[in-house]
Amino acid sequence: MLPFVALWLLFFPNAPYIITDIIHLHPDKSFNYWYNLLIVVSTAWNALILGLLSLNDIQNVVADKFNKHIAWLFSITSLFLGAFGIYLGRILRWNSWDLFFDTKSLLFDISDRILNPLQHGRTLGITLFYGIFFTIIYLFFREMMVRKETV
Repeated sequence: MLPFVALWLLFFPNAPYIITDIIHLHPDKSFNYWYNLLIVVSTAWNALILGLLSLNDIQNVVADKFNKHIAWLFSITSLFLGAFGIYLGRILRWNSWDLFFDTKSLLFDISDRILNPLQHGRTLGITLFYGIFFTIIYLFFREMMVRKETV
């Protein structure tokens, strides 16, 4: 199971990453801007929901294998690793597949940020910002998943 979870975790940040694609839009009053905004927001929304569903599935698997506390720890950790993945992709321009094709350079960039966090304040800021944001969204999402209708 571990290799599958590791592979899932490698590609998990791609789902919420799409939110950051909004930076490519340049606001104006044209129809094209509003059309492009709709496309980016709806795509980001769908990707985020699918990413959260996949995290929910993985969390349930981990809870079945271990317990719910470890599953929650795994999920929160995954959200913050996903946020770090967004930093790696958006700011450093790394892709998930670079782990296989440019392993040494990617691991150097990651280890440098882990070993020298004070030299990379932007890394910490973006990771915490998105990690907290995604955690809040995931908690809301989980609450909606377990809520029973009382109509």
